[in-house]
Amino acid sequence: MKLTNSAIYALRAVFLISENEFDKPVSCRQLASDGEMPERFLLQILRNLVANGILRSVRGVIGGYLLKSQPDQLTVLDIIEAASGPIESQNLAEKIPNCSFTKKLQHLLEEISAQQRGELGAVTIADLMGADSGE
Repeated sequence: MKLTNSAIYALRAVFLISENEFDKPVSCRQLASDGEMPERFLLQILRNLVANGILRSVRGVIGGYLLKSQPDQLTVLDIIEAASGPIESQNLAEKIPNCSFTKKLQHLLEEISAQQRGELGAVTIADLMGADSGE
């Protein structure tokens, strides 16, 4: 599985917001600086996270972004899919002729995709916050 830059930056931003006080908004500029991420690209990602119910935005001079849920309610899967779209297996019929081999391979890829979704859906941001750096 390959994560997009959008997904990686989204996970990093949510992690940084999670480390902050729960009721204190974090600006895009601060997230970009702390996470060493490009601010303009991050702003697009944060908008997607707001639109998908992961974050809420607060306007004004002391505005920024807050988690919409507690870190133990946000899964890695939620954030990846909010940033990059659903994790799906590739449709092989578009690339190679549809035969018994293609059908079996497609089924295998769908099973792997379902396993990935299950694993990513079982890990929360709170889990990542509590994980040792050596794991």
